[in-house]
Amino acid sequence: MSPKIFNFYIDDTGTKEIQDRERPLFAYVGLIIEESNEESVFGAINEIKREYFNTTDVELKSTWLRIPKHKKEKYLDPFRLTEENLTQFTTKLYEKIIELPIHCIGSVVDKEGLKSKYKRPFDPSPVCYDLLLQHVANYMTQYNGDLVNIYFDDMSGKNLTGTSWETLLIKQHSQLKKGNSPFYKNWQTRSGMDYSKICDEIAFIDSKDSVLIQLADMCAYNVMRQARDYWGNCDKAPFYPYYQKIIPLMHCDSDSGTIFSFGIVNFP
Repeated sequence: MSPKIFNFYIDDTGTKEIQDRERPLFAYVGLIIEESNEESVFGAINEIKREYFNTTDVELKSTWLRIPKHKKEKYLDPFRLTEENLTQFTTKLYEKIIELPIHCIGSVVDKEGLKSKYKRPFDPSPVCYDLLLQHVANYMTQYNGDLVNIYFDDMSGKNLTGTSWETLLIKQHSQLKKGNSPFYKNWQTRSGMDYSKICDEIAFIDSKDSVLIQLADMCAYNVMRQARDYWGNCDKAPFYPYYQKIIPLMHCDSDSGTIFSFGIVNFP
């Protein structure tokens, strides 16, 4: 029997620096899919792109779809669309997304909460990724996967010591695979997760070349916005309207259907 391989596509939203008070939350949110299903997903999304833009060479970003000046620059003017056209496209896209064989997993960190919890608080990026990987490992156990490959949207920027965020994530992933975490001693034993199904190395890809990174970008904002508006609430109304649209995608407990602590974690 062929191995059951999954791919997990991750985007972030917010800023990675804990000192940034203007953007108090940071999130990593990703879409996980069995590799054998990817072509059908590409086909479904590209069909909608072609219907409205007459091409598949269109990058989707939440910011560009939400903010008027970006909508005009990225979609309305280049493709001669009306606001009504773009609204119809967005509606149809969300309707299609929840039909696809994908699940969403995310972690959201409150920077002020980190400062209160730890005397020497960590930057939100490593905290978010630590939590995210635990939930991906849970998912692989629940769905009997053999291996999950992890792809991040390309990153720019460095931390205060001058190390790139990509380099830091690569190092962190290697340590987590060995069971080393700044949060726990003997982490693998304490968490009970099986990290053997997690890939040895992560990769970074340009969002313009990846339909699934583009969809992860849209989901990331919605998950973060739900946390911003209704911290700790993923399962019951009130909902941010576009988070509500993706609830069917969220990874959840197989028995209770609960999303919080399964598909999404808000920390601390």
